[in-house]
Amino acid sequence: MDDERVIPVINEEADVGARKVTTGTVRVHKTVHDHQELLEQMLSEERVDIERVAMNKSVSGPQPVREEGDTIIIPVVKQVPRIESDWVLTEEIRLTKVRQNRRVTHPVTVRHEEAEIERTNSGGHRQKTEAPNSTGVLGETLPNFLRDKKDSH
Repeated sequence: MDDERVIPVINEEADVGARKVTTGTVRVHKTVHDHQELLEQMLSEERVDIERVAMNKSVSGPQPVREEGDTIIIPVVKQVPRIESDWVLTEEIRLTKVRQNRRVTHPVTVRHEEAEIERTNSGGHRQKTEAPNSTGVLGETLPNFLRDKKDSH
């Protein structure tokens, strides 16, 4: 039994991998379009009406500025010489806020974009992709994956 032999055991392993192969190209051309739209909005404006009121009234001295509603009253005084001097309120200046609303229209530039997509396969054949017909809330074109969700609601 000295005749012993060794038999090798062989095991094969497969190595599977992937490599990148260019099968074509995609080119996107993007264009921005401008157009004018009229934007209408409501504006508020304030002005001050000035009214001078003659008073010629005797007072004890300079008077404080006061408010009555939307009107600010600024007393104007002078000293009048006599044997003794008195303060005489000669006039009041009344400043009143007046609010007025008006509708205005402004032209504004609005832009939207369009994209043209061109695919080229490995055989050199070119194919343009058409823009979808679906639009979003503001009129923009929706991609297919959003269009499907919108149509299912």
